[in-house]
Amino acid sequence: MPVAFEGFIGRVLIFFSSSVFAVVSNHLVAMWAFLEIGTLAIAPLIFYARDREALHASWKYLVFSVVGLGFNLLGLLCLARAIGGEHG
Repeated sequence: MPVAFEGFIGRVLIFFSSSVFAVVSNHLVAMWAFLEIGTLAIAPLIFYARDREALHASWKYLVFSVVGLGFNLLGLLCLARAIGGEHG
């Protein structure tokens, strides 16, 4: 099996497992962290073709996902602040 294919399979498994853990996690911050891990695992897979368009698409996906998940984290922090919790 070629080395590039083994790296591809490894990243796919990381993406699938982080997606499953995000769905079954019972904590919003853990869900956010697993989604970020999935984003970081899938970005190199988009660049698998190793051409200019794949690089452009990979960076676009990474930037939009990180910005979107950043807003998600901000919303989670606002929600935690509004609820109060132990230290609020």
